[in-house]
Amino acid sequence: MKRNMLQMVLATLMAVCTGTAVNAEDWAPGEGMEATMAVNIALGKTIEGKSDYGFCDTCYLAAYIQPGNFSGITTDLQGGRTYLFGGAVGEGNDLDIIVLDSSGNAVARDTKTDNVPIVEFTPSYTGRYTIRLKLYSASGGRFCSMVLMQKGGWALPVENLSRAGQTMLNRCRNVARQVPACFLEEPGEWAVIGHVLDPQETATFTDMRFGSGRRVVVAGGDSKTRDLDLGLFEDGNGGAALDTDTLPDDEPILDARTSSGQRYRLMIENTKSDGPTVVMTAILDVD
Repeated sequence: MKRNMLQMVLATLMAVCTGTAVNAEDWAPGEGMEATMAVNIALGKTIEGKSDYGFCDTCYLAAYIQPGNFSGITTDLQGGRTYLFGGAVGEGNDLDIIVLDSSGNAVARDTKTDNVPIVEFTPSYTGRYTIRLKLYSASGGRFCSMVLMQKGGWALPVENLSRAGQTMLNRCRNVARQVPACFLEEPGEWAVIGHVLDPQETATFTDMRFGSGRRVVVAGGDSKTRDLDLGLFEDGNGGAALDTDTLPDDEPILDARTSSGQRYRLMIENTKSDGPTVVMTAILDVD
């Protein structure tokens, strides 16, 4: 499947990139993230059109990764269900995906020398698994991203991911106009999270590391989004709130100072929407 999938991605990439362009002006982080996102959206669009895959709840992840390092997500996977994880980084770099079980054993992987790794994996049992996106080799740090899909997943058009990504990147650009900003570069952590949410549903991400400094969190949804809320809390120690935004709008923003020795809990709520919606959330370093 890998060779055919890559051929289809390359054949559709230019059209999809044109349709997902974001005016990042001269903000280099936005341009780098946009380019990687375009490759992943092309991959997702190809998968969507050729199979019965749909989005996982957490459907998109991106990070700025240094060569030899990785970012990962630990999540529950259902035994007997087939999943597909597709990564993307710029051409000329080598990106891998490795799936580990709860004991740390590699149960699926794509470690070929290319920039678009694809892993199809059907767990033999339900349990906790860790999906690692590793930048095996590159001349320097790169934006790397991953789309997460499953058989019988959310039947939302990939264009919804594109629309949410455009909105999120534009809001990041607005922050960068006011203060020097880049995407979070905390080793092993994600700087962008895409999640599918039903109306009035909340997604919670725990044990997050934001490093030390001032951090701004922004979110953007697709065309169905009407009202989004965000909250950032200490993870443990009573769960003290650093900042929340519950205003009745779809442009939430958080501004807080974090420390390297603390873990954090990020909450994203789809307070109101016209059905299931894709929400893209970005964490920015503004120090």
